[in-house]
Amino acid sequence: IFPLIGFKTDIVYYKRAELLSQMHQFTKMIADYNKIIEIDSKSIKAYLYRGNYYFSNIQLDLAVADYTKVIEINNKEPEAFIKRGECYLLMKRYTEAIADYNSANLLNPVDTKSFVGRGIAYLKQGQISNSIIEFSNSIKIKPEANTYYLRSIAYYQQGKSDLAIFDLTKCIELNPHEYWGYYQRGFLHHLRKEEIEAINDFTMAAKFSPRNGEIVFALAQALEKNQEQNVKKKTKDEQQK
Repeated sequence: IFPLIGFKTDIVYYKRAELLSQMHQFTKMIADYNKIIEIDSKSIKAYLYRGNYYFSNIQLDLAVADYTKVIEINNKEPEAFIKRGECYLLMKRYTEAIADYNSANLLNPVDTKSFVGRGIAYLKQGQISNSIIEFSNSIKIKPEANTYYLRSIAYYQQGKSDLAIFDLTKCIELNPHEYWGYYQRGFLHHLRKEEIEAINDFTMAAKFSPRNGEIVFALAQALEKNQEQNVKKKTKDEQQK
């Protein structure tokens, strides 16, 4: 029998915590991460994993504390800045979120999460032009449906519906089986009184989210407006004869 002196017991706790997570026994999982931190107070991995659980469980103060501890141990860890920035976004602490995304971007300039996070923070602050710059920089590195969707919101808030519709079209091209691109584009067409296009988009949105009441209502409105337009056009044509 070999003695356990010097045995890496933290490895055992990591393995068990992973299994407990898969079994959804999160209280016991956290207890194992706590034990790892007792064994090694500078265990970045344990703080990150525990912080990620707190974040997913919307225990944001606890998550921030763990990510902050990671940064104190190693301020060259971009993931901790990214994750703490995400917490600050949810906490509406946008200036602090931007500062963390700045730090992450300096450590990893090609990680799009820092651009997107910063863009969302600027959008929430009403700094629309800055948000568009951030989303555009992210798209240059890695075109993603969600980033086009976010930039479309910024363009819409600037009153640039053509650019917003263009971005939503790109969003749909990249992710054609999700309803939200169609729904948002349909909404913009409806605002522009382009009811045929709106009907087509709401119909596609309903195909991918058939139980969504908002989509059903929007489609009904577009159909009603289209019928009104047809009646007005028919009346006008008859008067011109």
